[in-house]
Amino acid sequence: MINTKSGHSIAVEEISWNYVVKKSSLNNLELAETMNLIGGNDSNYKFYKAVYQFGDKIISNGNCYLSLTNGDSISFNDPDLPDSLRNDLSYNEIEDPLGLVLCKSSEFYLPDENKIEPKSIIHPGQFFGIPRAIDDNTSDISTSVLELNLNAGIRSLFILSGIGNNTCHKSLQEHYGTKLTAPDSSQDHWELFADITRKTAYPWCCEIIYFPRNWINKLKKNEWALLAKRLMLQHRTYYSIWHRVSDIWKKAFEEIEQEKELTKVYPMQSLIIAKQLFMLAANVIPGFQPATDDNSAPISLIKEVYSKVYNERLKQKYSINVMELAKIGTQTSNPIYFSLNQLTFKQNYLDASNKKSQITLLDEIRRATENYLKIILESKRHVKTLYDVAKTTTFSFYHTNPDSYTKILSATLLPNDDIRFTHNQYEEFPYTSGFFKGCVKISRTNT
Repeated sequence: MINTKSGHSIAVEEISWNYVVKKSSLNNLELAETMNLIGGNDSNYKFYKAVYQFGDKIISNGNCYLSLTNGDSISFNDPDLPDSLRNDLSYNEIEDPLGLVLCKSSEFYLPDENKIEPKSIIHPGQFFGIPRAIDDNTSDISTSVLELNLNAGIRSLFILSGIGNNTCHKSLQEHYGTKLTAPDSSQDHWELFADITRKTAYPWCCEIIYFPRNWINKLKKNEWALLAKRLMLQHRTYYSIWHRVSDIWKKAFEEIEQEKELTKVYPMQSLIIAKQLFMLAANVIPGFQPATDDNSAPISLIKEVYSKVYNERLKQKYSINVMELAKIGTQTSNPIYFSLNQLTFKQNYLDASNKKSQITLLDEIRRATENYLKIILESKRHVKTLYDVAKTTTFSFYHTNPDSYTKILSATLLPNDDIRFTHNQYEEFPYTSGFFKGCVKISRTNT
């Protein structure tokens, strides 16, 4: 461990170049081979592995942080850091930190008043801070990773059944010593999960390798051009999917709407949401999925705490299903979910829908989506990327009480439709959750 000048222990250690290459090879062998080729064993380069507990801030309000072992954090630019460490990691208005995630997934997001706006998920093997590490002319503020916030683990995390019962929450306060009040909304669940994780010292951590400034500057030199090219290719693959298709998709949807006069049939908000379902299916924006492992958060701990302690005082016990932010996979059959009550992208158009019931809005979205699907699949003149998404995706619509809407399914079916939703004979599946009052399942079609 390295200490600050004032004597606080920092959760960071110096590592070798061979360690960096070895860890890179676990997720991207081609990139690791390129890194090994250009070298980095020069004694002038120092590399650092930082450790973050669940919920620790990594990037916040324009600053990048290291965790202290006492639970606090310290900025890369803090003068209390040892001079050599600060010189290696410091950044300014035209330079970003360059980090490689080793383990656990986390979420980039933007605070939006009392809510957060999820932006993307970063997984093991991915870098952040690439554009400014490679291009001297990348001074546009929108290219800076520091414009987003990043905490260790997934930030958009909540329990379906709700955890706002004050009596049950008191049990948590007694058992774990948390002083946080019962959450008012699902947006507040994460803070409580992070606090309980710290109180229990649960062994969940995210690890990130940081590269020193003198190594980063070499990426701008001709001799390391191949590595810079591979890094930028990775950046574009992970973060720029939508940029490649946005214009042609927009044009294709506009042609469909004009040809079939869909704007005269459906309200604009229904058409917008229907089009965003295609974006979810194309892996452009994230939805939600039932969490089944500890990759994104200490899910095992959360389930145990709320099953054994929180549920203890409830007469009607609900199964503990934790939902996490996720994108749909290209190889997996696991679906993701969209909810009118748990939006993962910023929008203002839903205000106009407040005067109608959510199931009415959901049915409008269903019919609009089916119209788009039919026309895209029948017409060969539309773009291939959109056609491929339409051909390989199934949209299923759920509500807690479908009533007479025969093409909307009951949320009670979900534990059978998706085995990741857990329940047993002693606990009721929380099908009345607000998440299911206007829910869409996006799944890959077996072709």
